[in-house]
Amino acid sequence: MAKGYKVNDPIDIRIRCDGNPASDNPTIVVYDEVDDTFATLTIGAGLTQVGTTRLVKGVFTPDNIGEWSAYATDDTGMEIVKGYSVGNYSILSIGAKVATLEAKSDAQDVQIAANQAAVIAGQAAVAAAITAQDAQMVANQAATIAAIATLSGGGGHFA
Repeated sequence: MAKGYKVNDPIDIRIRCDGNPASDNPTIVVYDEVDDTFATLTIGAGLTQVGTTRLVKGVFTPDNIGEWSAYATDDTGMEIVKGYSVGNYSILSIGAKVATLEAKSDAQDVQIAANQAAVIAGQAAVAAAITAQDAQMVANQAATIAAIATLSGGGGHFA
């Protein structure tokens, strides 16, 4: 099973209370991988009301791999249970690593395309140089033939 959270990384807990968190005493009890009480969060002791909303937030940091849970209650009878699958890695960190690898791969693709363009340009330059050398060789041959013709008196044979 994929682990959504990483051991020793903080986990944010957010719940929406049924009543007013300022007066209805919301409490979140965090249970560890063996269902022992790990932390108890209350307003002012690890739990904070978000503005004047019914939302409260807290944080805990799991110290072992396993299935963790948080049980939220308040004086109005609200009961919420949330589960947290904790491993040696988190899905978010894996996603970040994949994004980094994709970016590196994209950069390598760009570099490969640039290298291919440079090779093609180099091949074109070599082809142009060969064509220029061929033209020079033809011109040299024509000049040599003309010189031989002049030396032979125009008959093509040496006297």
